[in-house]
Amino acid sequence: MEASAPTTRLLARQGNRRSLALFLLGLLLVCASFGILALADGTVDTLVREDDVVEWSGAAGLLAGGVLLLASFVLARRRRPADMTPGGVWILLASAAVLLFLAGEEISWGQRLFGWGTPEALRGANAQDETNLHNLGLFQGTQLDGDRLFRIGWISFFVLLPLAAWALPRLRRALAPRLLIAPAWMAGLFLSAWIATTIAVDVFDGVYNGIYATSSAATEIQEALVELLIGIWALLTLQRVRRGAADESPPAPD
Repeated sequence: MEASAPTTRLLARQGNRRSLALFLLGLLLVCASFGILALADGTVDTLVREDDVVEWSGAAGLLAGGVLLLASFVLARRRRPADMTPGGVWILLASAAVLLFLAGEEISWGQRLFGWGTPEALRGANAQDETNLHNLGLFQGTQLDGDRLFRIGWISFFVLLPLAAWALPRLRRALAPRLLIAPAWMAGLFLSAWIATTIAVDVFDGVYNGIYATSSAATEIQEALVELLIGIWALLTLQRVRRGAADESPPAPD
């Protein structure tokens, strides 16, 4: 049975209020995160250095996102939502693989955690003598720079695409069954993390006392925020797939 027009409008208003509340809460967390730059030098150095709170927070976001998307794929394969194409189901699996790969790259596949040495094949080619691909010479200071590619990827998929889908309903209807596009309020949070990085470098430059450049420390915080937001997007994706699978009509009996 279709919902009545008043019910539909009520649900829409409730959804808008929830989205606004989530955006404002996320914006507060984004801004507060850059307050790390105002901490004492020893504290800020500890937080933003390799294999510490900031980096591991981002890696956890990517890992959680990969696991959640994998769960979405398994659920969608078992009972595909009516509003998702078969190709969209497999895109879930591909997206999960990308996030799990990025999580591994972020922590050099656990090299420093477990204490193994860099493989001989990577030792001479890796700029930081680590077990990862993004620090190979090919991805350092070139058009294929790893940080640059990651930035282009998340801005394209989590800012430009959602805003385009929000502004162009026809585009949204065409892509929604194939790509689980982030909601517009999340695009606002990704964009705010980008903007806040630039602002934080100017605001905290005079009080920041860390051993890293202010811009480098701020970029590390930005990267972790983006990766955590990706994990939240994956959670929302799983919720959507679960709703779609639950709403799907059961197959007709033979």
